[in-house]
Amino acid sequence: MSAQQTTRPCQRHHTRGLDTFHGARRLSSIAACTLLSGCATAPSIPVFGAGFPAWLFCIVAGTVTSVAVYVVTGKLDVRSWLAPSGVSYPAIAALVAMLTWLIFFPA
Repeated sequence: MSAQQTTRPCQRHHTRGLDTFHGARRLSSIAACTLLSGCATAPSIPVFGAGFPAWLFCIVAGTVTSVAVYVVTGKLDVRSWLAPSGVSYPAIAALVAMLTWLIFFPA
């Protein structure tokens, strides 16, 4: 056997290990960029000198709208239209909160 034949399998194994290392490194850098892309300061609204997070106002808007829908459907006697109230009113609150976020705090 010559010297080249004995070193080739080791070189192949070594380069395969390097390819795996570079692939894992590339994958971890892509994952880090993806996870860190959402890191930014949260929008805050100053109220009487204190900064409140914007999502808090969105949740309040959703809750107030959901309560208003509950009262209006009760007055009109059509509350049965929103049959599973444990699902429908939280869904209304979430929908309004997310729409408020999209309208007033665009990314």
